[in-house]
Amino acid sequence: MPRANPQTHPLTHAFQWKRVARWAYGWLPDAVTDTNPKRRRKSAVLLGDGCGVLCRMWTLPGYELWHVVISLPDSLDFYAQAPALARAELRALFPDAPGLARVAYSRRRRSHLHALLAIKKGERLPTHGAFGRLFARRVEDANHLEKLALYFSRPADERAARPDRAAYLRHTREELERQRLDAAEMYLEARARLGRLPRTFWRQNIPRHLWEAPQHVPRRKPQLPSPRVPHLNRLPLWLTLQRAPQPRPGLRLFLPRTKHLPVSPRARGPPSESGPGGQTIPPTRQPEVRPMVHRFPPHTPATMGPPQETDHLLNTLRVYFPTHHAPLPPRLP
Repeated sequence: MPRANPQTHPLTHAFQWKRVARWAYGWLPDAVTDTNPKRRRKSAVLLGDGCGVLCRMWTLPGYELWHVVISLPDSLDFYAQAPALARAELRALFPDAPGLARVAYSRRRRSHLHALLAIKKGERLPTHGAFGRLFARRVEDANHLEKLALYFSRPADERAARPDRAAYLRHTREELERQRLDAAEMYLEARARLGRLPRTFWRQNIPRHLWEAPQHVPRRKPQLPSPRVPHLNRLPLWLTLQRAPQPRPGLRLFLPRTKHLPVSPRARGPPSESGPGGQTIPPTRQPEVRPMVHRFPPHTPATMGPPQETDHLLNTLRVYFPTHHAPLPPRLP
């Protein structure tokens, strides 16, 4: 948002300096502020989920909805004279047609009137008014009706509205910011001079039962989105203290790694009789090996048998394992 210069826009500069947030963010008065949520809220009132005043005017039996633009004089005080003159011009051109009207101030500094009128089928519209030619277009589909509802939700001074593609092609960014400040300056000057400003949006020939939403039509409830977890900065302090510290974006967080001593794998057994402080790994148990006594087969005579290989193996086992010694069998020379 632009910040006002005290030499070119003194009233806007004084308005922004009254609050710190106004000057920090470049805020302007609400009447000359245009945002997407603000337009959607105002258009939702006109549409009313299919039962608003625009939808009922569009579906009125025997009538057609027309968008009419009426020209007004150029040298005209917008906030002081344009609303009253626009009401008189609309009443003179369409005395019996129900409709909604909004007086607007264009970027070319010209006052004009936008009107949505319900005209009877077969009735011819006037082509000229007291101050110029009329522009008229019939509303054909629901998409066109929704766009008109958003268009009628803009500020009365079109210089303060969000610029469209045509505005970006015709003007630079600096010129668009200057036009927004000019709209705020003209509004604040009219408030200081006139006090309460006349309405720039009104209805004509719309009865009360058509303007207000009927009670028997059920209001459609919107589908609520799934709950989202708010950001850590938007949570209360007593919740953020219970959480672990989150790493900031752009920084790398290195956590210390636990160090382990190298331990060789060893078999563990049950504790010994000396208690938990005793030796947990029992000593190597030596298996008991019985001596192998060589016996000759009964059908083989002992005097004719050669020395066997088992004799040497048996002697080796007796030396290695401390077991009970058994007498060796007698050997023949």
